[in-house]
Formats: sequence, structure tokens, C-alpha cells
Amino acid sequence: MFGPRGENLAASLGRDCDLAASPSLHQPLTLTSFCLPAPADGGWLTAQGHPKAIYMRAIEHGNLLVAETTLRAEIPRPTLTDLLELTALIAIKQPARFSRVAARWLLKYLEAVDDATIYDANLIAANLQAFGGRHHGHALTVLRDLDEEATRRKPSHRVA
Repeated sequence: MFGPRGENLAASLGRDCDLAASPSLHQPLTLTSFCLPAPADGGWLTAQGHPKAIYMRAIEHGNLLVAETTLRAEIPRPTLTDLLELTALIAIKQPARFSRVAARWLLKYLEAVDDATIYDANLIAANLQAFGGRHHGHALTVLRDLDEEATRRKPSHRVA
């Protein structure tokens, strides 16, 4: 199928796109593109993408308002990792809220990880205290590693 300037429409839309056109010349031409499938989980696909992608972009860009709004409205069952990233962002953007948010993350971790010990809780609390300060990045790395380890041990790692 070619456009008005002779370009190949399928090629201009991308390699993985298939175009289906009406077979008859007497019927109006209809094009259907199969380039953008709906999300597998049945959610909405917006111009910005899947809600999880919007959330992660907001975290990466430090946009607390978009991150919190997306998490509350579009991600009904966030993972510990999602909540950890939000906790780290709150430590930087709204330090007055941070201590309660950090305590809730610690509680959710302890509820999600069956074999967590007082030593784990102590390590997590110490690293959460470092958020927002000079060692923020190091503390976030340690907590991401602990979260990843817990996820590997317990595959259905969702928090209500």
C-alpha cells in the first residue's frame, strides 16, 4: 500500500506493523494498524503508555505528584519495589512526610517476607534513615537488593 507521495505506508509505520486494507475498489478504503496492542492486563493504554511506565518515568524525573497519582489511581496492587521508589522520592521532595512513609514501607516489607528477622528490620531501618541525606543512593541500592532477594524467594511478592 502506497501513500500519496509514493511511500510505502507499512514501511513508514515500522517493521512490525501489519496493514489490512479493504479488498474491493468499490468499497471505501479502511486501514487497520496492528502496531499498538492493548495491555495484556486489560488496563488502559494512554498516549503516555502503560501506567507502570508512567509511574517509573515520574520516579526517574522526580515528579512526586504524578508518581503518587498514578500509583493510587492506576496501579491497584503496587509491589514493594514500587513503594520503595516512592519512599525514596518522598525523602527528597517532602522530608516532613518521610518518617511515616518509611515506617509503613518497613512494615509492608516485614509483612511480605515471612522469614524476616530483627536484623533485617534493623538493616532496613538504618538504610531508610539514610534516605534524603548524603548516602541516599547507597541506601537505596542496599534496599533494592534486599527487595530483589525477597522477590526471588517469594515470587508472588505483592502488597495490599
